[in-house]
Amino acid sequence: MVPDAVTITVQLVEDTSDIMLTCDGQVGIRIHQEDTITICKSPSPVQMITLPHQNYFDVLKAKLKWSGSRV
Repeated sequence: MVPDAVTITVQLVEDTSDIMLTCDGQVGIRIHQEDTITICKSPSPVQMITLPHQNYFDVLKAKLKWSGSRV
């Protein structure tokens, strides 16, 4: 788990033609060595819908067709 105050910065070590950034299943964009990706907590909270008897991670695992146990 990453604390709320942490900002994560990602940069490529070398340029390559096959690295794509995809967020929330949207169309991916090609990233290059000079690009910087910054990930931080949003000031706006996200409202999530929860359904009884359905665990978020179980639904995600099924949709992404992941196998194995939940951590």
